[in-house]
Amino acid sequence: MVTAREFAKGIVEDRSRVLHGTFSTLNSRLSSSRGDLENLAMTLVRASALELDLYLLTESPKDDVEAFLSWVKEIRQRRIAEKKINVRPVVDLN
Repeated sequence: MVTAREFAKGIVEDRSRVLHGTFSTLNSRLSSSRGDLENLAMTLVRASALELDLYLLTESPKDDVEAFLSWVKEIRQRRIAEKKINVRPVVDLN
């Protein structure tokens, strides 16, 4: 599984190589493909749906995107600090 950061990094690197002429799009496969993007999008949608379900179980959830995203960030940072996960979704999709 690829993280959003890794995916974006691959796109930026490929773009730079093509623009600077050190990478040919004729003979080479770019590091990111449509399938990679589809997998990333599906993973993010599933994780967000599951995280939203968990958020709704909190003491007083606000019906606000910023509040939800702040909660997700807080939970992820807490889990990282506890060394339970690296930077991944709050829920495990495996």
